[in-house]
Amino acid sequence: MRTRRNAATAETPSKALLGYELPLPGHWEIPLYTRERRRARRIPTAELRNRQIEYQIKKYAKPDQTPKVMFRPGDRVLTRKPISTKRHFGPSWTGPYIINRKVSNEIYELDREGHIITLHVDQLRPMPPGNRVEEPEPDSDSESDHDPGGESPDEEAEDKPPGENEPKPGPSNPPEAAKETIRRPKRRSRLIIIG
Repeated sequence: MRTRRNAATAETPSKALLGYELPLPGHWEIPLYTRERRRARRIPTAELRNRQIEYQIKKYAKPDQTPKVMFRPGDRVLTRKPISTKRHFGPSWTGPYIINRKVSNEIYELDREGHIITLHVDQLRPMPPGNRVEEPEPDSDSESDHDPGGESPDEEAEDKPPGENEPKPGPSNPPEAAKETIRRPKRRSRLIIIG
């Protein structure tokens, strides 16, 4: 037997339908209950319907159609990192990237490392104030290779006899290292915000 009051109508199903509470086992022969049942009035259907509508309006109120965050061209934003590239305990957001233009209220076009992409506002977060953006440093290798006043290392090696331009094997230079020099590109740092 359903005796719980409905949140919207604030009445039990029997009270809404019949106008009185159904007797529970043990209440069938109690005189007080039978007197209350005779005096009970039926709640008008229109009143129940109005209560239901008010409840639904409160519970399922539509939020503003405009997004809570608005960006302008030139703003710095962070973008949500795709799950496929995200690591365990890694940052969920990458950036900062610069907004190029506003396509609509919810769609923005931005420059992500030289590629123009469009993203929904749910995939964007404003760059937190006070965080400095670390600009990538110019390659120091390219500057040191071209010395304006001196000769390049390749030209110096050509002037020496063939056996002198190879490093000599020793404790710091094993023979394998003398044969081949590996040059790795310099890594660029990017600001990562955890929060």
